[in-house]
Amino acid sequence: MIYQGWGNRLLNITAAIKRVLPAPAFNAVRSSPYKLRDLIQPPPAGEIIPPLSLQTDGPRGFDIFRANGREAYQYYLSEVGVKPGSRILDIGCGVGRKTIPLLNYLGSEGLYVGMDIDANAVKWCSRNITAEHPNFVFFTLDIFNKFYNPAGRIEPANLVLPFPDDSFDYVALWSVFTHMYPGDVQHYLDEARRVLKPSGRIVASYYLINPHAKTEVAAGRALWDVRFYLDAQKCWTNNPNIPEDLIGLEEDWLRGAYERAGLRIAEPLQLGGWAGRIVPDQFRSLNSQDIVIADKI
Repeated sequence: MIYQGWGNRLLNITAAIKRVLPAPAFNAVRSSPYKLRDLIQPPPAGEIIPPLSLQTDGPRGFDIFRANGREAYQYYLSEVGVKPGSRILDIGCGVGRKTIPLLNYLGSEGLYVGMDIDANAVKWCSRNITAEHPNFVFFTLDIFNKFYNPAGRIEPANLVLPFPDDSFDYVALWSVFTHMYPGDVQHYLDEARRVLKPSGRIVASYYLINPHAKTEVAAGRALWDVRFYLDAQKCWTNNPNIPEDLIGLEEDWLRGAYERAGLRIAEPLQLGGWAGRIVPDQFRSLNSQDIVIADKI
């Protein structure tokens, strides 16, 4: 309980700083201690695992990085239905947190394509994964995001995935739509459906705003203080200084977005622990956010 209390205080302090500093300044301050720790605590020899300074796609630490990956691996197999011969497109792959556990599972007939706006993460994955696993390839998406890629040249609404129609069995977007405005989310869903095979499936995570979530936020019980409504974009944020830091989408709107994209949501939604819900122990970290699985119609 003491640890949890300090953890919540740290989250609140970090959130307060982000509401004041520009994104590049905040990210530089946040990463500096980890660059020093990399000199003292480099990645374990003989293991494919990134240095702490590159673990910006989630909580940092070698043990928690492995644990997060194991959760994702189990989820892919038991909930999503990934098979050894699957073709997977992972938009927002980060530095391989959910990728590395698949290296010994996907067979030579399978394919994994990872894309991310973090060029350093993509470079690390290409050097450390693709060299030994050529069916795992990585590309940089130079998409503009005020928090994560403020110098990006491509607006999200202009994204065209560089793949033919019906290319993939699965498209994954973990903690991507949690940083995007509704109109851009709709466009990504449309593109994801286009590149999915007729029997394809998409899995994505969100912060969904519904009556329960609003109650938890108002009472101060939610993990994130998603109480600032952006009228122009019709969504919510915890950081009006840089809204893309964390975006909450109305659940009713999202359901309509999936329908418009030609995607059928698998019910029930796997609503996350961030808003005070009980989630399966084996997916405690992954299902902190709300997870939506849908099939191409």
